Amino acid sequence: MSAAPDPSPFSSPSGGPAFYAVSRPASALTGDFYLRLRRGGAWLFGLGDVAGHGLEASVYMLMIQEEIERLAASDALTLPELVAELHATMRRELPGSRFASLVLAEVGASGRMEIVNAGHCPPLLRRAGGDIFSLPPNGPILGPLPRSRWSSLGTRLRAGDTLLLVSDGVLEARSPSGEEFGAERLWAMLERAGDLEPRPLVERVLEDVGLFRGGMPPHDDTTIVVLEA
Repeated sequence: MSAAPDPSPFSSPSGGPAFYAVSRPASALTGDFYLRLRRGGAWLFGLGDVAGHGLEASVYMLMIQEEIERLAASDALTLPELVAELHATMRRELPGSRFASLVLAEVGASGRMEIVNAGHCPPLLRRAGGDIFSLPPNGPILGPLPRSRWSSLGTRLRAGDTLLLVSDGVLEARSPSGEEFGAERLWAMLERAGDLEPRPLVERVLEDVGLFRGGMPPHDDTTIVVLEA
């Protein structure tokens, strides 16, 4: 498993889609995480966010990462089944006031991509030709609901396509006047970014959000993951 919930960026080694990620906590401990791991003949990428801050959120974040790694060790589970099993475990572990959102993207050797979004910020998929698509949730958040089901979205990641995942620390970043950065600004930034590779694209998002905050400190953890075929 290649994911560290710290301020350090992570670049993928050779193999699989190009990958770059950064997680910047708003305080000493974070509830955000990202991951990249091998699953059979595919790569599994993810970004998740445990509600709240501090030690408790960080502990639950680590538990979710470990459970995903355990479940992903078997490729007998479909991606929706993996999320359902994760949900069942976290219902036993999370107190009633806690929940988590999660998006997982599995990319096969042929570029076939499957995405399950459990109540998380919609990923943005930019095709090589410039078209951008928002990929909405296809199931609820993890934790609170006794009976939950998830479906998956299937597509193909072709040469030059880019998938952008962010935590709500990006979308809910506030300007000095209290305005939120929002999905529309992120979309417009991705349009302007053209064919930036994963690392400079992550850096562009961080720069735009930092400028928008106008020097104010972040109020939530900020995590960004970019995949490029």
